[in-house]
Amino acid sequence: MAEGPEALKYKKRGPKPKSEVDESNLTENQKLKLELEKERALRKKREFELKVFATLKSEMFYGKKFKSLKELIEKIVEYIEFYNKERFQKKLRCMAPLEYRNHASICA
Repeated sequence: MAEGPEALKYKKRGPKPKSEVDESNLTENQKLKLELEKERALRKKREFELKVFATLKSEMFYGKKFKSLKELIEKIVEYIEFYNKERFQKKLRCMAPLEYRNHASICA
């Protein structure tokens, strides 16, 4: 298992952002729509991050103290593994996220 900040890095997935679109050929209306899309995407990302960190804080850190940064990072990595592989979520039909993703890909 990687240690330090390297342990928390993630791989980017999905299509290239729409911000890489050549805007020189777009009309003003299209440019405005593109800017609104970017803003909506950023807002959704912020909301998601706030929910994740609030859950992480309440379930893992509340009332606990860690002896070192290394211990803290190890606990965060362990929690992320638990969250993705074991923690059941009502909105995912009482499955863990990884289990739900596998189930959804089989059904598709």
